[in-house]
Amino acid sequence: MSTMTSEYFRGRADTSLKPSVSLSSTHLQTSQKMVEDAVDGDLLKNSYVADTGKFLNLILPVEGDTVSELLASLAKDKVYDEGTRQWRDLPVVAGTTEVSFYKPFVAVANTINQACSVLGGREKVRIRTSWIDAHSTPPSSRDDDAPKIRPDILAVLGTKEQHEEWEKGVAVKSEAVSKADGGTQEEVKSKQAKKARADWLRVHVPVEIKSDNKNIVPVVRQLCTYMRQVFREQADRRFVLGLALCKTDLSVWLCDRSGLIGTQTPINIHKEPEKFIQVIAALALLNPEQLGWDTSMKLYRPHFPAPFQLVHSYHESVQFKDFSSTVYETPWAIEMPKRDGSGRETFISVRGLSMTRSEIMHGRATVVWEVVKLADIEGDSDEIQRYVLKQSWRPVSSRHEAEFYGRLQRGDDRIGANVGELYSFEDVEIEGFKDTTSRIRHELPTTPFSIAVHTPILGKRDRDETIEASSHVKSTSGAAIQSADESQADPRVLSRLVMETYGWPIKFFKDIPELLRVIRDALQGHQDLYYKAGVLHRDISIGNILICPEDDVGKKTHGRIIDLDYAKLTDNYIDAVLPVPEQDWDEGMKGSYDETNTMLRKRIGCHIDKVAFSELYNRYYVRDVDEIVKFVKVTHSSKDLPTGTLKSPIILSCDDLDVYHETRAQPDFSEHAPQMAPRTATLPFASYEVLADEHYNASSIEPVSHNSIHDVEALFWVSQNVCLTRGGPGGSRRRELKLENSGGVPKSLERIVFCFFDSTKDVLANNRRILYKRFNDLESIIMPHFHPYFESLKPLMLEWSRLLRLTYKFPSNPSVPTPTLHCQVIAAIEKTLQEIENTAPSTPHPATVAELKRRKRDLAWVQEFRLKMKQSAVTKSAATQYTTVESAEVDLLGLSPDRARSDVREYTAVGPPDSPTQGQPPKKKPTIRK
Repeated sequence: MSTMTSEYFRGRADTSLKPSVSLSSTHLQTSQKMVEDAVDGDLLKNSYVADTGKFLNLILPVEGDTVSELLASLAKDKVYDEGTRQWRDLPVVAGTTEVSFYKPFVAVANTINQACSVLGGREKVRIRTSWIDAHSTPPSSRDDDAPKIRPDILAVLGTKEQHEEWEKGVAVKSEAVSKADGGTQEEVKSKQAKKARADWLRVHVPVEIKSDNKNIVPVVRQLCTYMRQVFREQADRRFVLGLALCKTDLSVWLCDRSGLIGTQTPINIHKEPEKFIQVIAALALLNPEQLGWDTSMKLYRPHFPAPFQLVHSYHESVQFKDFSSTVYETPWAIEMPKRDGSGRETFISVRGLSMTRSEIMHGRATVVWEVVKLADIEGDSDEIQRYVLKQSWRPVSSRHEAEFYGRLQRGDDRIGANVGELYSFEDVEIEGFKDTTSRIRHELPTTPFSIAVHTPILGKRDRDETIEASSHVKSTSGAAIQSADESQADPRVLSRLVMETYGWPIKFFKDIPELLRVIRDALQGHQDLYYKAGVLHRDISIGNILICPEDDVGKKTHGRIIDLDYAKLTDNYIDAVLPVPEQDWDEGMKGSYDETNTMLRKRIGCHIDKVAFSELYNRYYVRDVDEIVKFVKVTHSSKDLPTGTLKSPIILSCDDLDVYHETRAQPDFSEHAPQMAPRTATLPFASYEVLADEHYNASSIEPVSHNSIHDVEALFWVSQNVCLTRGGPGGSRRRELKLENSGGVPKSLERIVFCFFDSTKDVLANNRRILYKRFNDLESIIMPHFHPYFESLKPLMLEWSRLLRLTYKFPSNPSVPTPTLHCQVIAAIEKTLQEIENTAPSTPHPATVAELKRRKRDLAWVQEFRLKMKQSAVTKSAATQYTTVESAEVDLLGLSPDRARSDVREYTAVGPPDSPTQGQPPKKKPTIRK
């Protein structure tokens, strides 16, 4: 076995790892340093400040008369002294400790809240809030890996009494966990004494306080770690507000998925009490959508009578039990258009499939749920259709993913059978307008603000890879390749789409034949998109190739390619150039044929037949005899074809040379206009040409345009990654590569995985280039480290690599690669598949059996969810009579009865409240439709 040379490590010493884009869903505790680095990675070039007055009046607007009325009330109660221009008990002198700020700030803020609740004008409290001192104990989280960060002060949802009631729910949960963990009664009580005083689910606004005002940057940076955690815990937050108080100077910050924006000039809370009151009052008086909540999402409460309820998470009636034990299992109700556009329908999230990116502070922040229709859950139908709902903040300048899916016309000839299938889509509207970050920010003029105090460095973290088995988004920590201008905030729009496609990422294959079929199907799907729809994927990754079940147990499957977020499309095509029949050859072509074969007989003892020559001469190399000879020589050598003599040459055909008769028109992207967005590809699987923006062949002067060969190469690297990092069927990472076993990792395997998948863009690009030049390194250095289970795939990987290398070396056109590459790779996969199936063992691998059991459980999840919801409704209904929103609660919210009824919607989809069948489980076992 050869060893890796130092050439493959060039750049490692002075090139740091790119920070991960998400930190959740690992089985290691997230440290504060990790969160800080993630914040820096998101906001390093995406932080801005705006004029303070404009910021307050547009983002936190409160009428001047209301502020004056509040100030007069507070002065009357001696909370604010207009003579000394100072808030009661809030420090103003230097040298005061931070702790001395907490209690007075909380008291003043709560007093302002109380004054808001008794306003005589038309403004009423919309969000009931309590301010608490939270500096001593981290808030409670449903994520066991959540960082133990501690905001100084929190504005939490609910009155003081409601907050205390919520704490009881947290305490009950903590006590159950403590008892489950074991320990003496004294130890359990000790743990209870340290229970959280708040819950991240109820955080409205975090506050960071420092006793001096010398440097605001670290204060804002720390504040952003709390805001990031709110995104991580609250799925229905569009943006988060935060406050930073440095001695007497207050700044207000808003984080959405375009980054951070704050007030440029600090507010002196003592000298400018009106502005301070405006900030605190706005957090109670403004509508929920103005304070960051997504009003298009509601909690599904099956345990509520009548027989269930949909309610916003910020509603005062929400209780601890309305949320599940994890962010993945909390059921959300989301309305989407019907497939035929005739109206709208409600989907209920069964579980989160990918939630790790929800904490992103600049980017798409894609989250994915497995969902079912509310009508199916509450109805008595024997069939339940599962769907996948994907939500992301896409750049306004980018096309909606649905547009790409819509171009593929599906018919009886199975076109599109290997591509994800769209059900419906929309750009989300809030209060009748598209929900964009530009609208959230009211298009405020901004100037850049530097938040990072150092360049973020974040190492790779081990992951529990079963948590997000069906991620439906990129499943690596690599971010998109950045090349767009980031000097200005990029406006984004909240988009959703519902897919009928459900499956598991390719790493969860059950055996080698299935793995090959899924790769083949994905390649076929890519080919359909490319040739028949004019769509180029551009973001091939492990998470974008799905194993889709065709039965209720996951034994029969097929592959699909999904996630067209970063695709590009064209309506332009180049007609295929057909070979010239021999009878139509002119004298020049005849002479070239003789010249080509004369050279080939002398050099390799071969010549090519007339059909192969016509294909090469007319379409591939356009009358370039030297290029034809070079191509035949390289192909002859790489395939180890037989050699003849000058007098008895071996005749080579199209089949020998892998030259396909191609009649399809080629998509032409030469007029494609680049969008104002990051250049696309998932780092671990990207081609050198995409990573470096240079051709493998240094002699080429044409600009690099992402084309189909780059995607086929990305699929090759996906396959390599599976063979190197997986321990066989079922998706488990090789034991040697898990962090807990890192002490015993073979250094050569660790280096290969690092150099070709886990490193930075520059290192990955350099290693791809070296491997292209030294083709034999694939067989001598990389493939010996394949897990033994993948031994039978080595010949296919070599052939795939050879085909890629030939296509790069001999492109027919710089912007349109050799059109037969898809066919060539598919043929190689089919050949390998046939060989393996003919020699397959009769007894399945133990990991195959385990994977099939996992799939069976996974596919039964929807049915179990429905039964669980029905049983919950029955239990609650037997103990409680039907209730409505009480008028007292309506008054407390400051809402009209009509608005309150729309805020908390009662449904009776199964039957009226007194129906004897209401909430009963279905008599028949539901059929789950894929």
